[in-house]
Amino acid sequence: MIFPYRRKVKNCIRKDTYRYYFDEKNVNKVWKNLQDQFGKAVQWGAFPLFQIENEKILIRKSLKENSFTLIRKSTFSKSDEVLIHKLIDFAE
Repeated sequence: MIFPYRRKVKNCIRKDTYRYYFDEKNVNKVWKNLQDQFGKAVQWGAFPLFQIENEKILIRKSLKENSFTLIRKSTFSKSDEVLIHKLIDFAE
């Protein structure tokens, strides 16, 4: 499998939700880039799940996985997607 890659999450309330997968050696760098751009991740509840949220996105990541889920909010735009893909070094 070639990293990074993404899959559409079909069982999410938001129709434009994707899970991005990374090679284990790059996931910490990717997560740091996202936090540098969008703010420090906070723990979500009592779970080992962390999230970054603003008016356009909700990004969730479990500490034990080499992936994160990007939930696009209604104000999310194509330019936001371009920025995120640049930060995580993703290309289709």
